Amino acid sequence: MPMFILHAKDRPDALDLRLEHYAAHRAFLEEQDEIGKVSVIMSGPLQTDDGEQMIGSLLLLEAENREAIDKFVQDDPFTRENVWGEVSVTRFYRRRSRAGTCPCPEAGLHYISLKKAGLHKRPAFSI
Repeated sequence: MPMFILHAKDRPDALDLRLEHYAAHRAFLEEQDEIGKVSVIMSGPLQTDDGEQMIGSLLLLEAENREAIDKFVQDDPFTRENVWGEVSVTRFYRRRSRAGTCPCPEAGLHYISLKKAGLHKRPAFSI
């Protein structure tokens, strides 16, 4: 199933709005697996460099198609309540993940193919 990266930057001065609607946003993310259209693989807030303030969101999502993702973004409380300003969605193909954390079964096949070709030990090689 295709994966998508959702990168959303909050509108300027939206921290109070973010905090006000944070519980609704979290509940929305939690219910997605039950709904079955979009799976939230990973999510979390973007932060200022000092880690003191949330300034946006980053989500790794899985869905049948882009239309499901667009509906997800439209329905998220942070969109409805104008927390997010700039939002981008990009289809993503995961080639590499830390051992034991990749929910995509084909990742192991990529490593096996690379190992057979002798490419798995190249220090500058990134799959």
